Amino acid sequence: MGARRRGRGLLVALACLVALAVAAGGGWWAARATLEPQTPETATTTPDIVWAEATTSSVGRSLPLSTTLRQPARTVASNAVPGVVLSTSPGEVAHGDTIYVVAGIPVRVVQGEVPFYRDLARNLEGDDVAQLQQALIDLDYLDADEPDGDFGWRTERAVKDWQDDLGLDDTGRIPLGRLVAVDRLPTVIQLGDSIVRGATLGGGEESVLAPTGEQHFVLVVTQEQARMIPAEATVQITWQDQTWEAVIGGSEQDEFGNTEFTLTAPDGGPVCGDACDTLPGDRLVSWQQ
Repeated sequence: MGARRRGRGLLVALACLVALAVAAGGGWWAARATLEPQTPETATTTPDIVWAEATTSSVGRSLPLSTTLRQPARTVASNAVPGVVLSTSPGEVAHGDTIYVVAGIPVRVVQGEVPFYRDLARNLEGDDVAQLQQALIDLDYLDADEPDGDFGWRTERAVKDWQDDLGLDDTGRIPLGRLVAVDRLPTVIQLGDSIVRGATLGGGEESVLAPTGEQHFVLVVTQEQARMIPAEATVQITWQDQTWEAVIGGSEQDEFGNTEFTLTAPDGGPVCGDACDTLPGDRLVSWQQ
């Protein structure tokens, strides 16, 4: 997956000033006039005066460097299904995808900000029910414009149809532990350290971690490279077909002695601006030209 998401590059433009002095051939003419024998023509003709203009301008220097996108993750669910882990599917997920299977029971992911905390069945109401309904709407099982949070007969029928298509018993109820809610989909999730194939779970294990939505762009460079980058440097970050301008917001040394430059937009906001949703949801993404 890392190879598939590699971007096209990052360019750090460093500005410096130089003085350019132009001598338009006057010295060369003087040497010729002194060394060559004079003729009557050269002795009587006044040479044209050539003026040279000194100007100050700027030149650019470019350093091709890699940039790193860091996205902190947090725990969004604990395991509620006891038994042996048969398979795991971390990484990029969408509505209804199975993320791991315990004792033959698949655990699936849907979008929502409220953790599922109870069995979902007929006559219940609440935000968790609304999250289930939204998933059923997105998956084309529930014919409604928006969820109402009321687990009525239409929701029950939609759940049964979904279960039937998945090859599950069409009970019309969702036991606790079968669904996990994450803030946005699609996204990239991680599984807890205990959720590995062959492990025996008793319930309560940290099971799913998802990005918090915070996105931090950093340049990690050697000390030698850091000395070449002034604090006022302008940074161009290219991701796929988009290019963003950035500036250095701060720096610190990492445990290996490298310098980490924190990048922000010129106005102090996120580098990716309104296009942050186009970036992958991995916890750590690096790319270079």
